[in-house]
Amino acid sequence: MNQALRFAFLTALLSSLAAHSMAGTIQTSFSTADGFTTGSTAPVSLSDGQFAVTFEGGQQQQFFDGPSYNSGPDAYLFINGNFNGAVGTNDTGLIDFSVGVTNVSFFAANRANGAGVTLNVFGIDDTTLLGSSVVTQTDIRALANPTITEFLASDFGGNAIGSIQIDLPGPAANPPYALAIDSFSATAVPEPSTLAFLSLVGIGVVQRRRRRN
Repeated sequence: MNQALRFAFLTALLSSLAAHSMAGTIQTSFSTADGFTTGSTAPVSLSDGQFAVTFEGGQQQQFFDGPSYNSGPDAYLFINGNFNGAVGTNDTGLIDFSVGVTNVSFFAANRANGAGVTLNVFGIDDTTLLGSSVVTQTDIRALANPTITEFLASDFGGNAIGSIQIDLPGPAANPPYALAIDSFSATAVPEPSTLAFLSLVGIGVVQRRRRRN
C-alpha cells in the first residue's frame, strides 16, 4: 500500500473510531415505548450504542400518583413497603451505567414517609463512593417548581460516575418509603482505552503526513 492510500485508510479509520466513541446520551420519561411495563419490577436497560443504563429495584407506574410525574403520565418508583397500592420490598434500588458518565440529571421526590431518601453516587468500579445527596422535596410536578437532581463528574474531581444507589429509609416503624424519578438524562464519555487508541492513530496519521512532505 503506497503512502497516499495508507494515509487515506488511516484517516478513514480515525474518523470511524471517533464517530463510534463519541459521548452517548440516554433520555427517558419511563414510558412503555421505552420498554417499561407498568408495575413490573424486572430490570430495564436502555442503550445508545455501547452505552447502556439499567434501572433495577423499582417499577414503572402510570397516572396513579400525580406528584411523582414531571412530564407525565409515567415515572419510575423505588418502593420499600406498600405505597398507594404499589408494593416494593427492596431497601435499595440501583441505576447502573455500562461506562462512566459525565453527568446525570432527573427530577426526584420523596413520596412517602421518612425525612429523605439518600442517593449514593459511585465511581466506575461501583464501589468507590464519590458523594451522596438526600432528596427531601415531595412533589416533582412542574407546577410545584421542583429542583432537579443533578450529578456532574466535575463535582467529583473529574471522576466518571458508574452507578447511583437509591437508599430508602428502613426498616423502621412507619413504612412505606418511596422515591419517584422522572425526566432522566445521562451522558457517557468514551472509555480511556478508546481515547488512547484514537490518540495513537492520530499521531500515526500526522507522522506519515510529515514524512510524505
